[in-house]
Amino acid sequence: MGSFLDRKPNTISVWKQLASYIYPIQLESDSQFELILDKNTLRLDSENANQSNGDLKKAFQLLFYELDIYSRKPASVLVLGLGLGSCLELLENKIDLKSIIAYENNDKVLGYLKQYSELPHKLNIKNQSAKHISEAGKFDLIIVDLFKDTETADFLNNKEY
Repeated sequence: MGSFLDRKPNTISVWKQLASYIYPIQLESDSQFELILDKNTLRLDSENANQSNGDLKKAFQLLFYELDIYSRKPASVLVLGLGLGSCLELLENKIDLKSIIAYENNDKVLGYLKQYSELPHKLNIKNQSAKHISEAGKFDLIIVDLFKDTETADFLNNKEY
């Protein structure tokens, strides 16, 4: 079985994949993000923080073990702030998730995700702010990863949320 978000074939040349084991390769860059190939793994960085994969993925992995998430085997997951999907990849590699709804409102991030990854059918991406969640129902696990660089989203501090 491949990774949860398998890379689309032929999106990154073989020489870049191999070179990324020696030094990180910049694939995309703009004023907001830098998409890096590091050890043949995509990493998304903002000016001051790692936004997806890299050290952030390791932090989520430790958190999932600490909270005993893997043994709880959640079937339905709501993700607020999808990024490149590293949280879901960690879960899917150990648990058979049945339903995944993810909110990601950054078009650039969604573009990277769609350009470089094969998206599984069970992943339902909502291209809108998590502030306006329209999902009703119960989820076994809710992951909140809403950052713009090093700042959390303002609405997370409201009691109503």
